[in-house]
Amino acid sequence: MAKFTKSVGGGSWVDKKVLRVGDIAKIVSEAQEQDNNQGGKQIVAKLRIKGDDGEAKNVAINTPTKNALIEAFGDESASWMNKLLTVHVEKTIIAGKRGIALYLVPEGYEVTEDAGGYVVIALKVTATPRPEPKYDVAEADDIASSIPF
Repeated sequence: MAKFTKSVGGGSWVDKKVLRVGDIAKIVSEAQEQDNNQGGKQIVAKLRIKGDDGEAKNVAINTPTKNALIEAFGDESASWMNKLLTVHVEKTIIAGKRGIALYLVPEGYEVTEDAGGYVVIALKVTATPRPEPKYDVAEADDIASSIPF
């Protein structure tokens, strides 16, 4: 007697070729781990893209996206649902093959690199303005007059 397991994530997949950097998306289902047909596992959820009136489509959530979602919203995938995410796509080489990497970026985060050169999605670093030095004009004139040139 053959034994089967239920397939998760039936339906069509997000077409990364039509996505643009800056598109707005949201995850509309809990993420689930499933076989990736290459002997490994992948995390899959349903994604809806703003302006696309069609059905929600499957998306594989890569490690940088997963880590950012956990940092921003917690480790329960139900808490990732219905949060606005910015799409970031870039052409890259994946396992020796040209492809398109899709990153889903929470608000306040950005795609960057870590010290080892790996792609990560990290909290944006905002530059704090350097305070203007406050000089006493009389004191500054005294200092300037004491310089020997």
